[in-house]
Parts: sequence; C-alpha cells; structure tokens
Amino acid sequence: MNFIQFIAPLIGGYWFLWTWNYTRYVVRQDSGYHLFFKSSIVGIFLLIIATQLVFLYDFFGHDMMVHLMPDGFDSSSILAMIIGISSAYFLNIFSSRRSGLARAAEDQGKYLLLMIQQAFDQLVMIEVTLNNGKVYIGVPLSEMPFDSKDLNLIPFLSGYRESETKQLIISKNYAKEMESILDTEEEIKQGLLSRFGVITPVKDIASAKFFDEEIFERLNSPAS
Repeated sequence: MNFIQFIAPLIGGYWFLWTWNYTRYVVRQDSGYHLFFKSSIVGIFLLIIATQLVFLYDFFGHDMMVHLMPDGFDSSSILAMIIGISSAYFLNIFSSRRSGLARAAEDQGKYLLLMIQQAFDQLVMIEVTLNNGKVYIGVPLSEMPFDSKDLNLIPFLSGYRESETKQLIISKNYAKEMESILDTEEEIKQGLLSRFGVITPVKDIASAKFFDEEIFERLNSPAS
C-alpha cells in the first residue's frame, strides 16, 4: 500500500469524526493518539465500503473511475475519503449541533454546561454561587463553548450567602437597569449587555441551579 492509499481513508475518517455533530465534541477532547486510532478505524470501515462500491461498479463493466484517477491514486482510497467527508455533512441534517454538544457534556459530566445551554435557550435565570460566597442571579449572555473556562452572565440580582446558615441574601437588584437596556434598539442593547455582563471563571463556581423568583420569595417571606 502506497502513501496515498493509506492517508486518503485516514483523512476521510478524521474529517467524518471531526465534522459529524454526534462525534465532533467527543473527539475534540481526545489526545492525538486516540484521535488517530479512531480515525483509522473509521477509515478502514470507509475503505471497505468504497472497495465494495468500486467492485460493483467494475462488475457491471464500467471502468470510468479507474480512468479518472491520476497515476498513483487508488480509486477505492480516494472514494473512501470522499464518502467520509460528504457523509458527515449529510448526517448533520439529522443530528443537530446542540444534541451532539449535550451528548458530549453528559459523557464527560459537564452538567454546568447543560444548565447554561438550557438557560440560554429558554431565557431563564440561574443562580451561581462562587467559592467566596458571592452570588449572581441572571441569564447567560451567550452559549457556553464546550471547552470554555468562563461563564458570561447578565445579572438581575446579586448578593451573598451567610457564612454560617448559607442563607441567600440579596443585596442588589438590577431589574430596573436591565428593563431600560432591553427597551433600547437591538444594536445598542447588545453593546450595553456585553458591558453589563459578569464574567466568572468556571473554577470559582461552587454551585449553580435554576432560579425561580416566585419560589424564592415564598421561602423567604416573613410568614415562612
């Protein structure tokens, strides 16, 4: 097997794994050795499919594929690469990027990422408690990249937790400021929101959960 016969299916396997939404976020966390091994396995599978297709094509008396290939290029290997590249885009029609992201996050236990994604999609608030006891309550400004080390949050409320009881104390309410920002034009609004956002390193987050203002008020009312 010459170099082209070896590398073409490998490229097809690599491109397939790196592009298909179902696998792209999983393999991007792999080391180079593991990614090479997985790409080789997929490449072999693609080569088997391509070899069978070329055999059937030749069996029916068509040899156009052989003539179209330059000297030194194996038709099965090149076809395997083409199948790997094109099939990834085709399969992405049936699997969304977010479903692949959710699968990878669940596999690696990145539940904070899933929560932020859900909060961003549904425009609901989350309560983030930092290691120093500081608390921010708000909506994620954007989707959180899979390998992101920071959380960008638009705060509506902020406060702290008491050192002994861990009870949440709200010290600042930004609701009025946020309402005025949201009423502005779209271009101005995005700029104001980006400057108003709080960027928190993920490593400094002690806990996070969805925040329901009605439930919070019931639990902290004088009668409770």
